[in-house]
Amino acid sequence: MAARSRVEEVLTTSGAVRGVRTTQGEIAADVVINCAGAWAGEIRVPGAEVKVRPIKGQMLALEVPEAAPASGRPRLTLYSHHAYVVPRSDGRIIVGTTVEDRGFDKTVEAGAVARLVAGATKLCPALSSARFLEAWAGLRPLGEDELPRIGPAGPRGYFLAVGHYRNGILLTPLTAKLLADSVAGRRGLERAGGWRPAAGA
Repeated sequence: MAARSRVEEVLTTSGAVRGVRTTQGEIAADVVINCAGAWAGEIRVPGAEVKVRPIKGQMLALEVPEAAPASGRPRLTLYSHHAYVVPRSDGRIIVGTTVEDRGFDKTVEAGAVARLVAGATKLCPALSSARFLEAWAGLRPLGEDELPRIGPAGPRGYFLAVGHYRNGILLTPLTAKLLADSVAGRRGLERAGGWRPAAGA
């Protein structure tokens, strides 16, 4: 399998973006959008520091046997301070999640899995007989002030969509609209609540 390319640096000339340098070479571009999640701060950009750090979250997936009574299968998202349970249309039950400031560590730990299972079965006792499918860890991008940074930053042609933390999947449509307007030169970022203008905007 071919190695995946990774952006290492945004290239600029006279204060304007001219492309990116990746692990496999350079790519020319007049516009670059940094939406690298927890890794956004690892990309070198002259005059535009991005402060984002990874927050680890461990999760797991369960499956309720088809023969199980309907009462044993949660139909709605359940939430407590110990865990949340999300039923998926494919029959899986997603259980999450931990919140750990551990850098780029994506290790899955038995203790965390045990706590999530305990939290899930407390919310829905019938899940104690569910089949364990898998467990994994992801990294959430936490910004320095716990708010996303969306819009132009630093060199001309450089834009940010970073720091969404736990709300990336919820804010994706709005972020895409704001960025499209900003890149195209249309105004509208001022009217969006809950955002922080990127440095140099």
